[in-house]
Amino acid sequence: MEVRTTRFGAPETVTVGDEALLVFPHGLPGFEHHVHFALLEEPAYLPFRWLQSLHDPEVAFILLDAFLVCPDYDFELSPADVTLLQLDEHALPRVYCILVVPRDIRQMTANLKAPVVLNPRRRLGKQVILPDDRYPLRYPVLAAQDARQAAGVR
Repeated sequence: MEVRTTRFGAPETVTVGDEALLVFPHGLPGFEHHVHFALLEEPAYLPFRWLQSLHDPEVAFILLDAFLVCPDYDFELSPADVTLLQLDEHALPRVYCILVVPRDIRQMTANLKAPVVLNPRRRLGKQVILPDDRYPLRYPVLAAQDARQAAGVR
């Protein structure tokens, strides 16, 4: 499928396979009418990925595996979310966080309060808002990585 995107600024068309197409039955908070997305991955930019709306080429979110940002990240999905995502022992979720990358990349933050949870097997997704305050909305990615390296932790 051909997907229009402006993830690098200028409009472009990329081709993706069916396995990259996702349905978010309830959209994302603030983007409820965007229910069809493509997960764009390019080897040159990994581990970063883009969650591209199929409804609007200007709506794309940069994602990073949540466990790369916070190795001890841990939360439990509600039974309703497990059902919605059709998760079971054969369909383990992939968990991403949405990044905000300002002009000064050293100020990049990750939203750990509301992870994007995907069932790649069923091609379903949901942004889950965690009910507790253990994780922040704006987690300083590079500052946290620097602190882990200084402490000798990966």
